[in-house]
Amino acid sequence: MFARLATRAPVATRAFARYHSSSSASGAARVIQMAAQAERPSAAEAAVPVMWAVCGALTYTAWNRMDATNAGGNVEKLIII
Repeated sequence: MFARLATRAPVATRAFARYHSSSSASGAARVIQMAAQAERPSAAEAAVPVMWAVCGALTYTAWNRMDATNAGGNVEKLIII
């Protein structure tokens, strides 16, 4: 049984060395190169998160300006329109 473990030990150390060696830097370089070649979003696509934030801020502000006394009247005006 010890002989079986002894024969498997070099395989395990080679696999460990392969995955934990400095040769993986070339893989990182390839990922950086692929990211550099990626298509950049247009200005309109990049502005979408900003517009979501602006709309959220306006909604929050409008919601906080309503109080319990005039909220019912506002709802009735919205239903009529």
